[in-house]
Amino acid sequence: MSVGEVAERRIREGRLVAIIRLPETGQVEAIAEILVRAGIRAIEVTCDSPGAMQAIRVLAHRFGQEVAVGAGTVMTTADVVAAQESGASFCVSPHTDPEIVRSTVAAGLLAIPGAFTASEVVAACRAGAGMVKLFPSDPAGAAYLRALRGPLPDVPFIPTGGIRMDAVPDYLAAGAVAVGLGSSLVSAEASLEAIGERAVRAVALAREAHVA
Repeated sequence: MSVGEVAERRIREGRLVAIIRLPETGQVEAIAEILVRAGIRAIEVTCDSPGAMQAIRVLAHRFGQEVAVGAGTVMTTADVVAAQESGASFCVSPHTDPEIVRSTVAAGLLAIPGAFTASEVVAACRAGAGMVKLFPSDPAGAAYLRALRGPLPDVPFIPTGGIRMDAVPDYLAAGAVAVGLGSSLVSAEASLEAIGERAVRAVALAREAHVA
């Protein structure tokens, strides 16, 4: 089983992707430890965070046997190479670039490109996406995901973008395989204790949610 396949399994099992985007990454390891302890099974560090690849390397080394560690905001094939070399098991983009998707798949990693319209979703799947990041999700809501799944029932969607924690059950009930949580889970102004409390709540909401 490739690292990408393992990542997909962990994302599906955990139903959440914790997205870490911070102005500095000094506390990333401590934050990740709290997230893992709470039951989070997939952690994404965005490439636009300072020291992102070093942070991914540290997290993959320490937690890679327990969780999927991936790179977010992947904008170029160079980002894919750096992510692979750092030990990432998945790459997430805000958009669909077939070249990035193919590069990710060729590296044995799980490709999760971003898409919003039906045409974009189909293009992402045809390029080789293992899952599709429905982005941005908050403006459209869970009802949009449900409508999109009507003609595209087999696409594994991960809605992401401004999602409030209490909306997690709605997205899972609408057919999401997992939900991406950013600032509602990990934010620069939140204390480690607050992040831990949020993580416990998020995991509970995901586990108890009805899945379509």
